[in-house]
Amino acid sequence: EIEEIDRTPDINAAKQSYKNYLSQYIGQSGAHIIYSKLLEEGVTVVNGYSGGANLPLLDQFHPDHPRHEGNGAPIRWITNSNESSSGHVAEGYAKSAPLGVNGKSPPGVVVATSGPGLTNLITPLQDAICDGVPLVALCGQAATFAPEDSFQSAPAVALTTPCTKFSYQIKGSVELPMALDYAFHVATSGRPGPAFLDLPKDLQNQVITAEAIEEFVESIPVGLETVADTEDLLCTQFVRMSDLGVGVGYGLHLGQVKEGLGFEVHH
Repeated sequence: EIEEIDRTPDINAAKQSYKNYLSQYIGQSGAHIIYSKLLEEGVTVVNGYSGGANLPLLDQFHPDHPRHEGNGAPIRWITNSNESSSGHVAEGYAKSAPLGVNGKSPPGVVVATSGPGLTNLITPLQDAICDGVPLVALCGQAATFAPEDSFQSAPAVALTTPCTKFSYQIKGSVELPMALDYAFHVATSGRPGPAFLDLPKDLQNQVITAEAIEEFVESIPVGLETVADTEDLLCTQFVRMSDLGVGVGYGLHLGQVKEGLGFEVHH
């Protein structure tokens, strides 16, 4: 879950605190951040199937990847017969795994590629939302600069929105820390269910820079009223914590007003 780290008395302090928090990811690629966040969430098993659009992420799971320093990969990767099988096995893991320290079932995690890889996941996603199974699905996608009819491109968010609690395509690697925190929060909160993140291949390789952090944080709207009636389901906002009925000063709010997650970031 998102770590709460000093209270932020005004909007400038809140922005600077968020910039400081994101600065720990400077020099890391999107794929590197995803793997790190999976570890942070306590993930030990991932089911999936490879494809061109998710190779940057899959590289992180290889036991010989430099990030593991010769100690082997801490997350077990299981290659299934196809993406549909991956999703159903991840469901089974979520149903059978021991409850976590928070008393909740850990979500199953599944990784697939774009296009037909994504569409093969629709059935397990629908099954998970019908049965209330916590699931986090991470899918590769054609690069952001690719044409709409590019190889194995598909409107992943449009296809998965009806069968998930949260479906979102990242706009930059700098969004990943909060997008993943929110996906895990949604998957395990209230009635559990699936959350989906669409990961364009170029953004999996995109390295976070100080300039990207500055641009991203300064672009975040201020005010709870900007959360409502938006198609951007992540819709990161800076809001007064008192508007959410908790705390003082400003904090971040992810998601819609009623189902969203408000918190303070201190670093």
